[in-house]
Amino acid sequence: MRATVIGGDDLSNTQFGSRLAASDLERTAPGSMTGRFYAASPQLADSLTGAGLTWATAFRDRYGTMPSWKAMSGQTAADMAVHAISRAKIHHAHVSERDRTAIRDALAAMNTPGKGIPGLYGRVFFDRTRSLHLPVTIGIVQSGDIVSAPVQLTEYSPEEDVDVAQELAAKRAVSFEGRVLARQQIVYTGINVNRISTLDTREGTFRADIFLWFRYSGSDEATDVEFPNLADDKFKWTAPVRTSSANGVKYRLYQVVTTFSTSLDFHRFPFDQQHLAITLQNRIQPSSRVVYVVDRALVKQDRVEALNSGKDVRQTIDGLPNWTVRDLSLYKAAVGSTARLGDPDLSQGEHGVHYAQYVANVTVARDVAPFLVKNLLPLLLSAAVTYATLFFPRDPRYTSTRVSLEVTAMLSAAVLLTNVTNSLPDIGYTVALEWAYYSFMFLVGTCVFISLAGAWLQEHDNIRAWNRLALVSRVYYPVFCVSVFLVYVAQLG
Repeated sequence: MRATVIGGDDLSNTQFGSRLAASDLERTAPGSMTGRFYAASPQLADSLTGAGLTWATAFRDRYGTMPSWKAMSGQTAADMAVHAISRAKIHHAHVSERDRTAIRDALAAMNTPGKGIPGLYGRVFFDRTRSLHLPVTIGIVQSGDIVSAPVQLTEYSPEEDVDVAQELAAKRAVSFEGRVLARQQIVYTGINVNRISTLDTREGTFRADIFLWFRYSGSDEATDVEFPNLADDKFKWTAPVRTSSANGVKYRLYQVVTTFSTSLDFHRFPFDQQHLAITLQNRIQPSSRVVYVVDRALVKQDRVEALNSGKDVRQTIDGLPNWTVRDLSLYKAAVGSTARLGDPDLSQGEHGVHYAQYVANVTVARDVAPFLVKNLLPLLLSAAVTYATLFFPRDPRYTSTRVSLEVTAMLSAAVLLTNVTNSLPDIGYTVALEWAYYSFMFLVGTCVFISLAGAWLQEHDNIRAWNRLALVSRVYYPVFCVSVFLVYVAQLG
């Protein structure tokens, strides 16, 4: 067949693409079988966003293959059903007709993005035809895989920042049966991390050495990019390390070594995991014209391969002392304002400027064992000394010694806590480790009251009550410590 063939979603799978690429005619005349074949799919692996990519990667790790769009749609349907059951407040096994009506009404109420739920494709909701809006991507065959075509036609939405009439006049868009479609440049993008180093938790910055590449067709404005979270004001782009062009496809490879800023969350400190994001964004073109998708070769990588250095595969990207790199995920995203920002070129119906982003998210976890040994060992020794005071003999001369040791233990804990949290920035919440110190201070405070109460009982010669108080305190202390430990295990794993 010499005509252009556009297949539906059943042909947008790797099995069909690999059979086309492996045919005898394709091997003798490259492009004869694949050059005129296109496939329409609601989901291609290189076009997944953060939530969808995370789910698809977990699916691949468990079943050994990337999920089809039907699997993702099935997960989306299950999520909506569970949400509707929860919204209808159905918490029993025997469902009545009234319950089913309530669930149906809860589903019907998801008729706007605001009333929808977060899904693998973004916000999921029903339109006026009671249908779900699924993204449709046109794919081509590349090395046996179905990947996003380098140029897509995408429908304008109210969030786009481009004047429709102007785009039609410039032939950057076409009108078809009352719909306006924009010509969108797809840029196959890859980030290979060479080294992650120098994580500054107080400043919220880290240093990274990466290889960054683009494969694209069309305008070179695709490589006019910036890093929105760049923390080095002296950084300047250098010339590409490697360039090439073949069959209309351009290739640019850059090496970037600089410092990035990131948002850190210390609620679980020191059991915290941090996400070090390297964010890429076009400086000029909005998301309606340029989109960065994950290079297919990177989608196929397993986690171990993804964490190998781009300079030396025998080395890992982990260069952080006291931290361990756990994962690297690549996905596309979008960012934009919600206002016109005074731009007279934007029509009244527009809602600001939106730009496509490409994110490399490196997950690192703190090395907890050496941290706890270094910072909690003095606290444990202090706890042991405090517990020993509960076994002092029944003698008034020991009361001042007991109280003195307990107050000293409380003040020591306060000093230790200050030293432990010195590495943290100014934050307005209590971290996990602080609760342990506060619990210890509370425990020691109760021991002070027990000591004073014991002294009062001695003065009044109430020996039986003193013995009971001593027994209760000696049991209370370890039970309290074990309870705190179990709470930490339950909350933090």
